[in-house]
Amino acid sequence: MAARAEDLVATLAAIGIMVLPLGEIVLRRFFSTGIPGSAPFTAHLTLIVGLVGAAIAAREGKLLTLATGTLLPDGLPRHIASVAAALVGAMVTTILALGGLRLLQVHQESAKEIAIGVPVWVADLAFPVAFGLIALRLVWKCSPSAVGRGIAGRSVEVS
Repeated sequence: MAARAEDLVATLAAIGIMVLPLGEIVLRRFFSTGIPGSAPFTAHLTLIVGLVGAAIAAREGKLLTLATGTLLPDGLPRHIASVAAALVGAMVTTILALGGLRLLQVHQESAKEIAIGVPVWVADLAFPVAFGLIALRLVWKCSPSAVGRGIAGRSVEVS
C-alpha cells in the first residue's frame, strides 16, 4: 500500500512538472495569461520527485550507499561493512529528516505560500517523510539478522 502511494506521488509530481510549463506556454501564447505560481510549483514538484525517487530507490535496494562492502568477500566482513554503511547512511538521513521537520515548523509559523494560497509547508512534508523512509529502509535492508538491524538502527533513535 505504501509503495503504491509513493509511486502515485512520484507519478503525479512528474506529470505536474510536465503539464505546468506546457500549460503556461499554451495559455501565454493563445490567451495572454498564465498559470499563477507555475514556476514555483514546478520547482517544488521537482524537489518532491527527487525526494520520493530516493525513497523509492531505498525501497528497491538501489540507493547508492557506501559501496566498500561490495569489494569484500561474502561472509562476515561484507555483512559488517553493510551494517556499518547502513549505520552511517541512516544517521545522515535521520539528521536530514529532523532538519526537514524543523524547516516544516518554520514555514508553518511564517505562513509562507508557494502561490494561490498553497502553503510552502505542504511541499516541505516531503523532507521528513522521504528522509525518514530512507533511514528506516537502510536499516531494514542492511542485514537479515535482528542484531545487524539493531546495530544500524541505533542511528535513527531520537531522544
